[in-house]
Amino acid sequence: MIETKKLLNLGDPLVALKEYGDKVSIINNHYTYFQLDKFSFKIDKKAIIEKDASAHQFSKKFDISKNNLQVYPKQHSKNMIFVKDNHRLKIVANLKLDINPSIVKFSHNSKMLLIGSSDGDIWLYDVNLKKIIYTFFPRADEISSIAFSKDDSLVAIGSFDKKILIHDCTNWEVLSTIECESTPEDMVFSFDKKYLYFVQREGEVSSYHVEDQQLKYTKKFNDQWFTLIKTHISDNFALLGTRSNILILFDLKSGKALKNITLQNSGINSIEFDDKNFFATFADGGFLVGEVQKYKDEALVAIKLKDYIKAKELIDKNIFLYLDGTIDKLYECWDEVLKKVIILLELNEIEEATALASAFLDNEEFNVEFSSYMSYKEEIAAFIQSVNTKHYASAYQIANKHEYIKQLKKYQDLEDLWHRSFNRAKKIIEKNPNNSSAIIRAKGAMHDFLNVKSKQEIIDNLLNNSKLFFQAETLVKEKKFSEFFTLCQRYKFLEDTTIYHKVISVSTLLLSNVSKAIANKDYDNALALANRLLGFLPIQDEVQTKIKEIQVIKQFDEALKNQDLLGAFLLIKSNKFLESFLEYSKLMRDFEECNERAKISALEGDVKRVFEILDEYIKIDYLKDQVAFTLRFAYLNSIELALQDSSIDWEKTLINYINMYGKDEDIKNIALKHNVMEIFNKIDYDESQKRKKIKFKEQIVAT
Repeated sequence: MIETKKLLNLGDPLVALKEYGDKVSIINNHYTYFQLDKFSFKIDKKAIIEKDASAHQFSKKFDISKNNLQVYPKQHSKNMIFVKDNHRLKIVANLKLDINPSIVKFSHNSKMLLIGSSDGDIWLYDVNLKKIIYTFFPRADEISSIAFSKDDSLVAIGSFDKKILIHDCTNWEVLSTIECESTPEDMVFSFDKKYLYFVQREGEVSSYHVEDQQLKYTKKFNDQWFTLIKTHISDNFALLGTRSNILILFDLKSGKALKNITLQNSGINSIEFDDKNFFATFADGGFLVGEVQKYKDEALVAIKLKDYIKAKELIDKNIFLYLDGTIDKLYECWDEVLKKVIILLELNEIEEATALASAFLDNEEFNVEFSSYMSYKEEIAAFIQSVNTKHYASAYQIANKHEYIKQLKKYQDLEDLWHRSFNRAKKIIEKNPNNSSAIIRAKGAMHDFLNVKSKQEIIDNLLNNSKLFFQAETLVKEKKFSEFFTLCQRYKFLEDTTIYHKVISVSTLLLSNVSKAIANKDYDNALALANRLLGFLPIQDEVQTKIKEIQVIKQFDEALKNQDLLGAFLLIKSNKFLESFLEYSKLMRDFEECNERAKISALEGDVKRVFEILDEYIKIDYLKDQVAFTLRFAYLNSIELALQDSSIDWEKTLINYINMYGKDEDIKNIALKHNVMEIFNKIDYDESQKRKKIKFKEQIVAT
């Protein structure tokens, strides 16, 4: 199940792990740092950061960033130290806190560190500025878990108060609150940020839909105390770590445990992946390296050769092939396999059908689908019997009652027979439209379907209103699609004709060509193709949407050429699809670089300089939250800076700040520190005003 490449015992409990480049960094609970070579897995470096210090074997007070910045809590103090390993270890920053930390977590981009305390306080530490730049509203109890989304735009913070709060990392406002069954131990966002998956202390595993703000499921494992949940490449599966020696492969979609793996070590504290390896550290001092790609190539070849049973057997030999998407490649073949399974069931080849489907039946959705076909063997047999004996009325009656019958090849054959009969009748009438004998012969051509209720209307209309069918075909030949679809909407029976289905297929193909032209930035051609499709009434709304999108893209392209940032961001704000464009990513990178420079001036309390640096961005509404956050930091530091030189008018200064940002924790802390809480409390502030547009000031300190 796990192909072990290396298993080491490093002695004391290992509480932090990070892979980077060709190295692996590990910290144990006695403040010892290890650096291992990723190829030989030999210890390159070992250093004791603080002597005679120790922490709990499952401590979350240590973390390592992607660029190997390490954070340690100082023993017997409320301080934290930051250590960088650039060939040699060096303390690069110290941080003093008011309360002991209980958990720390770096963002994926290594720019931010969130610190949670044993009293429920939470701070945002800026790694580059080496300073806390935001204080969250405190929670009711100790912070237990923190997880950033993969793009660092969201963060989930769990607490012993049995609640998880999801924050927007732009302005740190709360987006949603999740009520848990017990203390949330660890969390992970799906790659698309639609879901948050989390494990809880008393054995619960839950799925929460972030956009819908709904809990999708909670599964209970009574015999486990979970320590972590970890995904890799696939969004469909996760590993659940426990305080025991059990590692669980978990299906995130169905909420089911697929496999329990018994390990030699116990107390899984950390899991990391690279392209080839799986790394895990344990509370008993164990360090495990697993081979991620073992059997991968053989499994992919088996899938290509359609030997699905062999592919599944190979995948099951290495659970990481569930996490890296290999199993998803297998599951992509299900639709094709199901068609063959259905044919076998039609032939009453039950054993063969089951064998063919067996490689896919671990998947709950596929299992349900297969079981439904298996459970209706009698209906399938009755349908086939009706078709074989030409009792088509009975066959269609069964098919209309059981929708799955329409997936059978036999049903498609029946429909093909019907269309051939109908087209034969139509040709007979077309040659002699006013001849009564032609009508009789046409009726004879459709004899087997005359008593089929669902076909009677179209048969009657052909025999009595044959001109409509010929009119429809003429309109298509003349490419008068708008008139064709208008005719079909008026006479619904025309929608059951071959010509109608062909036109729909053509429209779908042309619509995909529009999307291809957009992807190739051939906007004029895309617009021309889309305009040609306006006559296709069933997809008219979709086409009009595409035309609007193309027009917006052209405007966006023009704004970029003219370096019109305000215009470009106005378009982005009202057209979210532009956020998927590479040009958008570049715009945001440019802004973020500028914003990082502004934060340096904000640290110095130089509000005027921040305005100068962010000048072209301050008026852009799309970026108001990011700009407001940087200026907020500048305003707070400008107050502290002003106090060094002179006294200030606290009432006016506090009003200036509170009118923009409300009574947040940081301005409250400044008021507490300088003994002006009486003035602070007297200032009225309506929280509902917080959402209104902030009018930024170049100076808020009043003297």
